Amino acid sequence: MLSLFFRCTHCTHHLQLQDFSTFPLCRLCFSYLLPAPPLCTSCAQPHCLLHPQKKCLRPWIKRYGIVSYQAKYLILESHFSLFKHWKYQGGFFLTQRLFKAHPSFNPIFQNVQAQAIFFIPPLSPLSRRFHHYPGETLGKWISQMTQLPLMQDLKILPSKKFYYKRNLQIKIAILVDLFLTTGNLIEQAALALHQAGVEEIHVFCLGYFQNSFSAESQD
Repeated sequence: MLSLFFRCTHCTHHLQLQDFSTFPLCRLCFSYLLPAPPLCTSCAQPHCLLHPQKKCLRPWIKRYGIVSYQAKYLILESHFSLFKHWKYQGGFFLTQRLFKAHPSFNPIFQNVQAQAIFFIPPLSPLSRRFHHYPGETLGKWISQMTQLPLMQDLKILPSKKFYYKRNLQIKIAILVDLFLTTGNLIEQAALALHQAGVEEIHVFCLGYFQNSFSAESQD
């Protein structure tokens, strides 16, 4: 039986025959993959869209050319261990499951006339150990789906400031990051691209943390 040979990638429980459709996850862990809510195009908070006038509640946020935010999954604090497992250990089957679990999703990159994709590089060279850097993996997946080039010249300084070494002829771009948490890195990366000549930036993240935003902070 299937349960004799395979375990859930996340919780390591034996998989049963009825778990075949959710492989390599058991049905419980698969239930953690919740669709993210629509996000405000200005500040990335879902609460703005509940306003009667669909008005951004944080209009003072600096956009740096960002015109939209979208995430694939809603990540609850109790479910983060599943995404953390993939972030640090990867795995072909889990990668395929996370990227394709909900084919009905309509990511923002299918609705814009972007010219290239950029991903936020790792903060430390150690992040590339075992040849698995999830941000680049996510960027490659989107690149394959959209047939857009994946640019790898976005650099990060020790001060966590980004820079792009040359002027770009690209005017519309997709900026990819793993998780929408504080938004600081996304804002800094968008600023670097904006200064290099990108006019319109669409942000796409694999996951949005439900408690990412407070009255004073954003991601």
